[in-house]
Amino acid sequence: MSEWVRTLLHAALFREHVFSDLSRRRDAFLQGVVIVLVVGLVVGLPGLIRDIVVGLRPATTEVEMAEVRTELNRLLEQMQPFFGNMPAEEMNALMAQIEENMQFGLAIAGKVEAMPTMLPKPLDRSFQAIGTWTSKPFAGSSLPLGAAALGTWLGYGTWVMLFAKLLGGRGSLVGFFGATAFYAVPHLLNVLGLVPVLGGVLSVIAYFWGLALYVKGTAVSHQLSVERALLAVLLPALIALVILIILATGVATLIAIAISGAAP
Repeated sequence: MSEWVRTLLHAALFREHVFSDLSRRRDAFLQGVVIVLVVGLVVGLPGLIRDIVVGLRPATTEVEMAEVRTELNRLLEQMQPFFGNMPAEEMNALMAQIEENMQFGLAIAGKVEAMPTMLPKPLDRSFQAIGTWTSKPFAGSSLPLGAAALGTWLGYGTWVMLFAKLLGGRGSLVGFFGATAFYAVPHLLNVLGLVPVLGGVLSVIAYFWGLALYVKGTAVSHQLSVERALLAVLLPALIALVILIILATGVATLIAIAISGAAP
């Protein structure tokens, strides 16, 4: 165990032999999966503890409903300036209708929450929290390589592998995934993600640190220069961004044409 932790530490410090040793192992892919899973589970521990504590509180449902109702009322107050030109009667009727719909939704949520379960409520919520915790490492993240998650690591890595090959890379798929799994190590900083301000700062540090390790793993496993490895890592995101911009521009153009065509 201590040797495994030492390996992770050396990888985080960009020691090249660690990347090359893992990329040559037959079980490199399995080792990579273990690294990403373990980091993802460790990062999720504070959230798990918080959810279990909240679930064990008495009258959790009533407290949560009251908090949601307060937030909805605050949202309604913030919405009022956007209807400044609307007559007072119409605005009051609209706000009353919105509030009625929200209250109806809250009533349904309360009834669903109050339904009997096979296990006592606190125990049922604890199992739900554990299920959420264990499933997080298998998901993706909204930002490529933005979390220790298998979905992102495998999905984005497939495209990076393709571009690395196009740029002259000579590594194997197994070795590549093994070496790039070290990107997850800096995300251990996200254990403090619930801390205001500090959590956000550490999250940014973890992302760019992990991205640098990912580039290092790509370069070592494919025997590429750092510049080519960086290009292979960034190209999938850049191409996706360009496609998104083109699609957004196309949709905006179609909407503008439709509006202008409908105008008298």
